[in-house]
Amino acid sequence: MGTVSSDGSMGLPQIKLSSGTIQNLNVSCDLQALGTANVDNLGGSVTLSGSGTVHVGGTLNLAGDYSGTSAILSVDKNTQITIAAGSRIKVYYNNHAYVLGTPGTGTLTELAGRTVNVAAELEDTIDWSSSTSFPTGKFLFGDEVTATFTAADGYCFPTGYAASTSGSGSISTKRNSMTKITVTYIFAEEMADTVTVTLPPAEEKTQPETETGTGSVPEQVGAYTLRATFPRKGHYTETTAVCDFSIYYLPVPENPCTISGKIGKNNFTYPDWRLRHRRAIKLQPPMEENTKTVFLWGTKRHLRQFT
Repeated sequence: MGTVSSDGSMGLPQIKLSSGTIQNLNVSCDLQALGTANVDNLGGSVTLSGSGTVHVGGTLNLAGDYSGTSAILSVDKNTQITIAAGSRIKVYYNNHAYVLGTPGTGTLTELAGRTVNVAAELEDTIDWSSSTSFPTGKFLFGDEVTATFTAADGYCFPTGYAASTSGSGSISTKRNSMTKITVTYIFAEEMADTVTVTLPPAEEKTQPETETGTGSVPEQVGAYTLRATFPRKGHYTETTAVCDFSIYYLPVPENPCTISGKIGKNNFTYPDWRLRHRRAIKLQPPMEENTKTVFLWGTKRHLRQFT
């Protein structure tokens, strides 16, 4: 649509967008964004104003400075964007703003994405052949990448092990086991650059030296002290841990059983009874009600039990 300027002369065509879709807009015009509208392909010398949103899903090719416009110029991840020499364009994707000023053509990821790489403080402590590093390519604000690392033979990741980063995004380290971790990074960078994730050295596995005070594993009732000494290894100083423990008898039950009678061979106690038949026992005196008695008979080598 064309409009006549206030002084009566013919000015730039004025287009007001409040909704709907325009397939191609590649003319010199005054484009006013009043609502939310779609333009598949936008180019030319456009004056962009208003407080609405113009979404470009196909190609965007504007020459000039659009870094301070009040209107929102949004794009898709696959929108082809061309930045001419001397131009600056502020575009929005996923509710985040990017100011593009480097000449070139490509998607927003290609023009403003960041890459990620990994650095280990001690390379030999990581088994790179068994690890899955971060994916290659470029990533935008809010993208999440994950990598899994395995400790080299003879090494482990101690409790509290954590990777660090040079980026401004968030990083987390999950210790899956003693020898495997998963590192996750969420990008929060504004423009193209490289993020480095640094892995501290894995710890060399050690066998603790134990002392009991007696020089052997205690078996008698008493109080003991266990001391474990981890010798100095790599970047770690010698550490000693001490733990007190006791060996004691089990407590006497609330209603303990008793047995009386004569002491026979092998310290067996036998009451006043005699075996008349393999399936019948005569007790003298009679047993009390609700009493359970276990009888043992036989030789030392062949001991039998009857309840």
